[in-house]
This record gives sequence, C-alpha cells and structure tokens, in this order.
Amino acid sequence: MTVENMPALLHVRTTSAGAAAVSVSVTGELDVSNSAWLRGWIVDTVDRWQPAGLTLDLGGTHFIDVAGVRTLYEVHAAARARGFLLDVTVAHPAVRLTLDRLGLNPEFLTRPGESAIRRCA
Repeated sequence: MTVENMPALLHVRTTSAGAAAVSVSVTGELDVSNSAWLRGWIVDTVDRWQPAGLTLDLGGTHFIDVAGVRTLYEVHAAARARGFLLDVTVAHPAVRLTLDRLGLNPEFLTRPGESAIRRCA
C-alpha cells in the first residue's frame, strides 16, 4: 500500500508492505506551518499499521525549522512509548546542519556517510 498527501511545501509518501515494514518519505520544507500535520500523519500511520519499526527518509527535506526539529523528537518519543523503533535512514545535509547548529545529536538519526559530510562542509 502506498499513500501520498501534499500539504503546503511538504510532500509525504507512506509505503507499507504490512505491519513489519512501514516507511515514510518526507520532501520539501518541514516547518511550523506543517510540522503538526506531519506528526499527526506519522502517529496515525503507526496506530493504523502498528509496525515493529518505521523508517523515516528525510533526504528530500531541504529545510527544517525548530518546529520541525521538535516534531522529530516528538515522533521519536511517540515511537518509544508505543514500543517500536523509529529509524531516520537518510537526512538531507540541511537537516543535519540545523541539528548541529542547535547543538542536538539525536540517537535516532543515522550518522552521515563520507559524501554527506563533504556536501555539508
């Protein structure tokens, strides 16, 4: 099953092969205008599918503000409370840079590869 939805400046695609494998791909801008919507979308997806884990792809998220960062932390907390794993598999260099500038190092965010480090520098 694949579901797509597009609020202003944000495109979200959810793909599921059943309860074991749910992934959410986010592209565009994650900011105060749509972060609550994304949080609700992910929580609803989790409640509907009750996956063992959820992967979040932020490779196409070229802008994130503090509200978007807070949403990442809230979604991670919701995942832990529901007993499943949240794994951010890809994060755009702009997302990493924002988190770095805020002094944040979330454990749910994968570490960048060599190419991502070079693009951020």
